[in-house]
Amino acid sequence: MKSQLTALDLHYLLKELRQFISAKVDQIYCPSKKEIILQLYLTNVGKKILMIKAPDALWLADVKPEIEKISGFCKTLRKYLGNSRLEEIKQLGFERIIEFVFEKQGKYSLIFEMFSKGNIILVKDKKIVAAAEYQKWAARTIRPNEEYKWPAKEFNFLELKLNDLKQMFSKTNKESVVKALAIELGLGGEYAEEACRHAKVDKGKKPNELNADEIKKILTAFSELKKKHIADIVHRFKTGKEIPLEERRYLKNVEEMERIIAEQRQKIKGLEDAEKENKRKAEIIYEKYSLIKEVIEQIKQARKRYSWQEIKEKLKGHKLIKEINEKEKKIILEL
Repeated sequence: MKSQLTALDLHYLLKELRQFISAKVDQIYCPSKKEIILQLYLTNVGKKILMIKAPDALWLADVKPEIEKISGFCKTLRKYLGNSRLEEIKQLGFERIIEFVFEKQGKYSLIFEMFSKGNIILVKDKKIVAAAEYQKWAARTIRPNEEYKWPAKEFNFLELKLNDLKQMFSKTNKESVVKALAIELGLGGEYAEEACRHAKVDKGKKPNELNADEIKKILTAFSELKKKHIADIVHRFKTGKEIPLEERRYLKNVEEMERIIAEQRQKIKGLEDAEKENKRKAEIIYEKYSLIKEVIEQIKQARKRYSWQEIKEKLKGHKLIKEINEKEKKIILEL
């Protein structure tokens, strides 16, 4: 288990998200610096809410949380992506990077870097338009008008051949097979260990000590990993007898998000209940409109001759009129 999604997790998740290709962007929200909510509308499906928090999580929600402020970055995203169409969702290489391609008088890419500190970057024609956070490394810079470059690994897990795997093991400086698989291929610890178990290879063995048969078995084990489904990811983050600290922090974040969603659902239910009650009252008023109008006219006529106190005395025991509040100008009827 990991506190962040692995490249393989993203590979599975994107298979599910591609159902939203051709959806229209209704609105964009930014609850925090590196968090985006895409409110999408898909013909014959309806509204969908996609939430992405770089570098930690990606999920679909039933309702969006309340957003008080709109950041400058969010305004920029709305300017360029509002009312656009989602044309493509892809993973860059086999990296923890997702690219959403939108069409709106030209193509724009919204790129989510789900590694290290994470980032969200708007790109057009390979040039950076804006980013949630401007960053600089020796090999690349995230800043407006810079060309967007993503850090690609030498070996792509999804396209790996036997000779590639042999070459990777021969070149790596990692001290164990499991670390080489986890880091050089971007599988992450758990999937790397699972590959070793399937292949029946000692995960602690030095990469340069592997024989040809063991390398073949590891490559065969990759086929099993590629067959996984989105449900395996959910299971991976929700089970385990002992959960390390970093996973507990991740699950705590998930629980907080679920709490917020539950509160929103409760608010919606309250509004729906209030709507039903007000609708019921409106129907009663409509049915009794003539009677209500007659009572109001009687009060108006009486007011020409009597004081409010006298009117109240005369109406004691009235079948319909239960209270008169002259200060607030209210007449309470029981229908």
